[in-house]
Amino acid sequence: MLFKEEKLLFFFHLLLPLLALPFVAGRKVVLMLHGLLFLGLASRKHLFSLHYQYSALLFPMLFAALPDGLARAVDSERLRKLGLARARVAWTLLLSMLTGSLLVSWKRGVLFENSSFVAGWTRLERRPTQHMLDRYAKVQEIVARVGPDAKVTVSHEIGPHFSNRRHAYHWPMIADAQYVVLFTDVYSFSKDDDRRYKRLVERGKFRVLEDTMGLILLERVEGTELPEELRGEPGERPSEDAAIDAASGQASKKAPGRAPAPQPRAQRERRRQQGRGRDREPVSPHAGRMPRSLTGGPGH
Repeated sequence: MLFKEEKLLFFFHLLLPLLALPFVAGRKVVLMLHGLLFLGLASRKHLFSLHYQYSALLFPMLFAALPDGLARAVDSERLRKLGLARARVAWTLLLSMLTGSLLVSWKRGVLFENSSFVAGWTRLERRPTQHMLDRYAKVQEIVARVGPDAKVTVSHEIGPHFSNRRHAYHWPMIADAQYVVLFTDVYSFSKDDDRRYKRLVERGKFRVLEDTMGLILLERVEGTELPEELRGEPGERPSEDAAIDAASGQASKKAPGRAPAPQPRAQRERRRQQGRGRDREPVSPHAGRMPRSLTGGPGH
């Protein structure tokens, strides 16, 4: 709904620091159409929030159009007819934009402490507790211990600390990772995740190096590797349970609603050749085709 209260407040807070001057910038208004349509027609509240990245579809265009909008407003014939001096109008508009920016920042921004600002999905902690500081120090210690060249699987909360490397995988994908680093005291770490990592340890494929402050560091036991067929094709993410079963030395079990484990390359090639032979056989024009998602193909 275009005129719901939250959306109107979003546009008000977005445009107040600029006094809506970009909308009198002539043809530059065309630059804003995409952002206006995207944000105006959005139904999810996070899309029309100052605290998420989606406003970036519009805000840069507003800034680009602001100088022209300000110049057109200052040179307006209507203001001249009212006898208003050009310099006085310009300073009034500039000071009004400064005031509007301070007000919005005070109530909604990051510079001044308020109850509105959030850092993504969570509230920003401006005064970290001693536990937070200690855990951050532990994270840095683990990063140094793992080293810059090791292949690592990480949960997404700790991922940025390990992303500046060639091989960094998103848990629960294991591939050929030498280490697994997990945050366990966050909402996204589920019971399934807890079960997965414990299975890796119990079956002797990984050992625990650290388990403290909600942080777990696992190291692969030397000589244990994932089978090639479960490392995935380029751009393909293997089945989570298949990866765990493979790392544990067990064959993957086909579960309802899950894609089967990827097959070895020779077997895939053999099936491909068989499929080519079937393609040469006459097929009834009325024969139906099973959806790929039901056959374990990419549509799943």
